[in-house]
Amino acid sequence: MDFQEEKYAKGATGYDQRIRNTFPFYETIHPTMNAMLRGLVRSDGQLLIVGAGTGAEILEFGKTNPDWRFLGVDPAQPMLDLAKEKIEAAGLSERASFFKGYVDDLPTGTLYDGATLGMVMHFVADDGAKLKLLRAIASHLNPGAPLVLMDAYGDLTTPESQLLLAAWKHQQNLAGLKWEQVESGMKERMQGIHFVSGTRIEQLLAEAGFHRVQRFFQIFMLGGWIAFRA
Repeated sequence: MDFQEEKYAKGATGYDQRIRNTFPFYETIHPTMNAMLRGLVRSDGQLLIVGAGTGAEILEFGKTNPDWRFLGVDPAQPMLDLAKEKIEAAGLSERASFFKGYVDDLPTGTLYDGATLGMVMHFVADDGAKLKLLRAIASHLNPGAPLVLMDAYGDLTTPESQLLLAAWKHQQNLAGLKWEQVESGMKERMQGIHFVSGTRIEQLLAEAGFHRVQRFFQIFMLGGWIAFRA
């Protein structure tokens, strides 16, 4: 799996601003994920946060779910270092632990009450690696546990996705980026992205051992799905 580890390890300190430039609606993502999960995970639940990055999910979930505990998984140590700093400042350190590596590398034996996979899967090629990632997550969940997947998606060969891509660029411009910054940023970004359609995401979830798959969120080419471990 290619999570662009080297790129994000080098640019960890600027990640939070970069992703907000790319997704001007970024602040809506984690509260939406929280809203989906908090009615499904027990009050003292353990959550697996895949692609923990700089800790956004843990910070959002931790402040409103006082007894949830978290394991954040990420291959980039500089990202995890920033996450630890933020989580310590927020007073959540006792409820959060971290694992440097991939889900495949996690020790067996602990099953989680829920999981998130946020802004990760589009970096993974659909050559068996996307399916492998989702199966690995499923293997660490209790039966019936929810997975919230938030990701960029689309089929760029279709006019529908091209329309959404154009609108996404315009929103970045409206949020303050100069047009040349938008175009250069998107061109660079597309070189490392493996988009698939929403239908393909739902197919992969089903093949990985999830059922009751439902899309609950969409802004332009960003979508959110919930699915449950069969």
